[in-house]
Amino acid sequence: MELCTQTVAADHEVIITRRSGSHHPTLWDFNILQTLHKKELSHITRWWKELEIVNTSPYVRDKLVEAYFWSLGVHFEPQTSVTRKILTKNSFLLSIIDDTYDIYGTLDELTLFTEAIERSNINASEELPSYMKIIYQYLLDVYNEIEKELANENKSFLVNYSINEMKKVVKAYFQEAKWYYGKKVPRMEQYMKNGIPTSGYLLLATTSWLGMGEIATKDAFDWLTNEPPILVASCIITRLLNDLLSHEEEQKRGDVASGVECYMKEYGVTKEEAHTKIRNIIQNYWKDLNEEYFKVDVAIIPRVLLMPIINLTRVSEFIYKDEDAYTFSKNNLKYVISQVLVDPII
Repeated sequence: MELCTQTVAADHEVIITRRSGSHHPTLWDFNILQTLHKKELSHITRWWKELEIVNTSPYVRDKLVEAYFWSLGVHFEPQTSVTRKILTKNSFLLSIIDDTYDIYGTLDELTLFTEAIERSNINASEELPSYMKIIYQYLLDVYNEIEKELANENKSFLVNYSINEMKKVVKAYFQEAKWYYGKKVPRMEQYMKNGIPTSGYLLLATTSWLGMGEIATKDAFDWLTNEPPILVASCIITRLLNDLLSHEEEQKRGDVASGVECYMKEYGVTKEEAHTKIRNIIQNYWKDLNEEYFKVDVAIIPRVLLMPIINLTRVSEFIYKDEDAYTFSKNNLKYVISQVLVDPII
């Protein structure tokens, strides 16, 4: 996967003064982009510090830099700065909510939280425990911020598409919680259907279009809401890649059965056999994704809108290639992030 290595888009061309012995312009472009990305991360870090999330929810994975890196793999261009910041904050909060459903909230608390998300207003948080009220307020604040950003384009109404996808994710997380507390291992078909929203990619793909300007029309968002095959393929690839690399750790901490456990129980196979089968499923969905990319009518959905879906899938492949690098980022991912965000090309 290439991150931030391409030249700046023609409509945002960076003028570079050529000097004797200077490096290739592409390298200078990388360094200029890296400076912009550092500024964005600094802005988002200030927002993160104000959240004090480690103090209020110490059980969550505190992965702001990783969330920004993930967003950077979707949009790296200078003209997508607003979209990148929106996507980072949204995905970071999604990670917090995911951990709340997976490892901390009781079923009664999660019932209240799910109902509050469905209502999506401040009054809905009255019955929530204190730690959930804080998370809920963070979520409302982020969507209010997104709405203000989009008001500059007279497109604040588009935030509702992301909110509706957030509701889908939370309902799917809640279904997993009910399976867990009911000690039920679902059939693979049930798990896969629920896994489309729990991948987070219905939400993140939709959010990745916010701030993209006139090209992201209401009709395009309506198309995405109907879960086209290219997006479903991306979701399933991501869900199953995550399962393959994280299911053992998740089982240790008492999480719901992953696709690996579901497949093992339903078909009576070993873990190794389940892994092989799931990798074949992933490979087939990659074929579907590539085929659908060329099937979509570009007169309706331009390629520039399809690329965030493709890039989200590429990031998943990268993050979950050898380990759950999002959760355990101190290993290889830390080095890559340093190369992309810290060390300039000299």
